[in-house]
Amino acid sequence: MSSEQSKETTEAVFEAKLLAAICGKLIELGEIKAEEEFLENYPKENLADVHNQETGAYYLMKGEKPLKLVEYNLKTFEVYPL
Repeated sequence: MSSEQSKETTEAVFEAKLLAAICGKLIELGEIKAEEEFLENYPKENLADVHNQETGAYYLMKGEKPLKLVEYNLKTFEVYPL
């Protein structure tokens, strides 16, 4: 596998883990019932992605103040559900 293919695979795995973590938290909060619901019709304006060159987080933008759902690291491609 070339380094470009390896990078693409790592990014795809990271994106899948990030999606699973976001959906898991939204299911836990009762916002959605299944991952498919998020992909098909969840209003993306309810989420905010705040990041810099190394780290980031997704927030649920409903209610009185934002609720942090997951954090992630762009250097290590780790995802940290909260």
